[in-house]
Amino acid sequence: MTVTENAANHIAAHGRYFREHDGIRLQYALHGHLPYDHTATLQPLHDAYRATRATRDGFEQWFLPLFSLRAKTVTRADQLPALLKHYMRANLTRPATADEAVIEVVRHSVSVGDPEWVTIKQPLANVIAARARSEVAPRRVRGR
Repeated sequence: MTVTENAANHIAAHGRYFREHDGIRLQYALHGHLPYDHTATLQPLHDAYRATRATRDGFEQWFLPLFSLRAKTVTRADQLPALLKHYMRANLTRPATADEAVIEVVRHSVSVGDPEWVTIKQPLANVIAARARSEVAPRRVRGR
């Protein structure tokens, strides 16, 4: 399965998972192979950070594909520990409520195709907070 850059930007902006869909698993992102086969080696780091299943899923299903948009090269297995540390530090410092000004800057970055925010702790922490809030908030049905 392949994904266009435009589709990936929309997926990133709306927090949709695209690593797996209906039994199809994405092994290649826009710019290279994602090393999902090596995520089991991160178990000691998951234990050290006391990562929950939701946190692990967020790293694998949301953060790694976003990072691959920014990297524009193959994401190597030896990069995973540093990427997990970055993600976990952002997750641990996420605010209780996302800063709307920061979220607006991220939205602008996404709209112009600039994924650099993924590598900066403050914007990443705010997006993680916004995602967490949207996952627990009840979904509104249009027209009601």
